Amino acid sequence: MNKVYKFYPEYEDEFITPVDTSETSLLFSTALSVQNPLPCGKVLQVKLQGRRGFSQNSFYWLHPQCLVCDLVAYNKLNDLLSGCGFWSELMLDGEALYLFSVTKEINVLNEDDSDFVELNGFKLDIKCYSFKYFNESENPIFLITNMKGHYPLMSGYLVKKIKEFEITGLKFKLL
Repeated sequence: MNKVYKFYPEYEDEFITPVDTSETSLLFSTALSVQNPLPCGKVLQVKLQGRRGFSQNSFYWLHPQCLVCDLVAYNKLNDLLSGCGFWSELMLDGEALYLFSVTKEINVLNEDDSDFVELNGFKLDIKCYSFKYFNESENPIFLITNMKGHYPLMSGYLVKKIKEFEITGLKFKLL
């Protein structure tokens, strides 16, 4: 049986934003676009906002649609995430950060056994998930096909690897 997780930053009240506020739309409209995400065309300078309590962690908070990590996590995860999206480089106080935008969609949701939040026949969200079998190592992070706007999920395989690598800064919720 597959294990699938939602993932969250350890410190959601601390996040990164562009140093130049005119680049905010570039960051959110390209790297995080739901329709057709594209890598940022340049290295964006970012700054930390909030309490700065996560400076010892490898993952940073930007948006639930993506991962932002330091060089250590990037080096450990780059090969694992190959084929699931793309990386864009950011710069935080002279240190490189890497933003991973998830583009891989898989038909993994068993819709007959899942429970949805619906409005006028439209599925808005998922209350209770039921998943079909899928290869977790080939699909470590993914979007659910036919659920546009739904945030990416991680396979148990990727969560296990993150823990094995002792990469900090994310929390996981088993679905």
